[in-house]
Amino acid sequence: MEYLFGLGIANICGSFFSAYPATGSFSRSAVNHESGAKTGLSGIIMGIIIGGALLFMTPLFTDIPQCALAAIVISAVTGLVDYEEAIFLWAIDKKDFFLWAITFITTLVFGIEIGVLVGVAFSLAFVIHESANPHIGMRVGSSQLNCAIPPLITNH
Repeated sequence: MEYLFGLGIANICGSFFSAYPATGSFSRSAVNHESGAKTGLSGIIMGIIIGGALLFMTPLFTDIPQCALAAIVISAVTGLVDYEEAIFLWAIDKKDFFLWAITFITTLVFGIEIGVLVGVAFSLAFVIHESANPHIGMRVGSSQLNCAIPPLITNH
């Protein structure tokens, strides 16, 4: 979480000076986390190693099949998905779980841009639906007893 907060602050500050947006790779973050790196120095060292690999080892990478490279990236990123959050959402609120699941699946199938767009659209649809159909209840006296008031149906 601190990683994303740092990227956000860097992008906000950089926007005042027409700087390029700061970005980061989740797969590199996962490798950093798994290796036990704790400071920003690890990012500098990793950048130097990646730069050296790109300069001197690129011809060796051309023969590696893309499926093998994809497997490496997927195995590094798998730990970044919080499945416990989905289980928690299922137990607390099925609607929030549905929103999580549809966003997750859409992102896997269509990519991050479409996944986020669909997630935001469904979230807005849920907010509009809840605003149009609010829960109305009445507290009975000073007790903890609540009773729901059914909607009034008129026969016009």
